[in-house]
Amino acid sequence: MKGLLIAIGFAALSGVANAEGVGDLSWLTGCWVQADGDRVVEEYWTTGSGGVLMGAGKTMRAGKLRNYEHMRIEAVAGVLTFTAIPLGQVEASFPVKSQAEGEVVFENLAHDFPQRVMYRKAQNGLLARIEGVVNGQSRSVDFTYKSCNAN
Repeated sequence: MKGLLIAIGFAALSGVANAEGVGDLSWLTGCWVQADGDRVVEEYWTTGSGGVLMGAGKTMRAGKLRNYEHMRIEAVAGVLTFTAIPLGQVEASFPVKSQAEGEVVFENLAHDFPQRVMYRKAQNGLLARIEGVVNGQSRSVDFTYKSCNAN
């Protein structure tokens, strides 16, 4: 928790993002899907009304739900923050590390895995990545999403 508070304080002092930053993420809204064999990952993001983007994700394998999580992006103490509540886990928050047009990176080095959550607008969809260190080894998972409407 102390590490999270330090990270939030650092992000606030560095001026990386502000409360209006949610509006800059309109490219994230919509329905996104990645299909790989019998595994399908879907992610949904609402518009940033009320200063909050609400998200939900689910992973299906062979037509059965295997995992899901609820997410939100909002300003917390003036710092743009990604918060996830995965199935069976406690809520984890990641203050913004960097934000540019069509890209945002959130980071919480005190979290187990992942420590970073990244989204980038792509020509044909959305790229998402989670990364961090597990047992001293770097680990990452990439998600190459297409719009659900493109299928």
